[in-house]
Amino acid sequence: MNQHGEIILYQSNGRLLDSYNMEDNTINADSYHELLLGSGTLPPPVLKLEVPLYKYRSNTNHALDEIREQYVFTSYSDEQNDPFDSAYQMSYEEALKYKRKGSCFFLSIFSLPFYPCYNKLSNLLNECLDTEMTLEEFSALLSNAFESVGFQRSPEALSRTYYERYLNIVPRRNAARISCFSEIRDSIPMWAYYAHNHTGLCFKYDFSLLDNQIKYNQCILNSLHKVWYSNNKPLDPDGNYSYLVKANDWAHEQEWRLINWQSKDKISLPCMSEIYLGINSSIELMDSVIDAIKASGKKIALFKCRPNLREYKIEFVRINFQNSL
Repeated sequence: MNQHGEIILYQSNGRLLDSYNMEDNTINADSYHELLLGSGTLPPPVLKLEVPLYKYRSNTNHALDEIREQYVFTSYSDEQNDPFDSAYQMSYEEALKYKRKGSCFFLSIFSLPFYPCYNKLSNLLNECLDTEMTLEEFSALLSNAFESVGFQRSPEALSRTYYERYLNIVPRRNAARISCFSEIRDSIPMWAYYAHNHTGLCFKYDFSLLDNQIKYNQCILNSLHKVWYSNNKPLDPDGNYSYLVKANDWAHEQEWRLINWQSKDKISLPCMSEIYLGINSSIELMDSVIDAIKASGKKIALFKCRPNLREYKIEFVRINFQNSL
């Protein structure tokens, strides 16, 4: 918003999209939110993160490494639990074009490039997959394609499996890796979803511990974005924005994301300040976490979760252990 009360919208390439005057109250926060989603505008970077963020972890082996080495693991969108993650708006024509690009997805299962007539078979299928088909039509397509190149291997038994994959292609951005955080540490469902039924753990990251004068740490903050929630997929002309929007059904998670545009999957994040062990976590895990904290050389507080006796709430009990720091 500029000094005249106008909202100026830019795409990530710097092109001016539009401006809206806020003084006449014709646009509220929700309208502004949807306006940004429909414009493909990137949200502003985080200049200073005022709240700590939390990361739930179920894979305890990776989690112990993250404690010892003070990094976060990042993964591609197709490795997330939400099949709509990083999805974006597209036209019907674009969807068909996307299916064309993915039309060899099943061929790698039952045919390899060194098989006879692979290219011919692939071309035949590519010519037909840019249409809407029923299961019967899809099965006939596979059978006819195989017969036309003299294959004796029948694909009928595979038709239903691959037809379901054909129907469920969801366009997603997959160029960047992401690491997911939350503003809350005591979500009972999130402990169940992301910490293996409360047997895992949760990390607290205090970004105020990062030295903003260090260029690397400033880049980390600039790569952190709060997730926005909407029932409408965003426009994503530059391929960046869809990472930051999820369906309203996920709003309770209050998610933030660290976007990793590098090829490596680990990002150094030396600002872990607290660790919480799940209600159902084991003594063995607690001992392993204590050893990992000591190996990290960091001053990290450790807590054990327990259920409140009167309410459906999680409480945190401090675990004191001998730390040389």
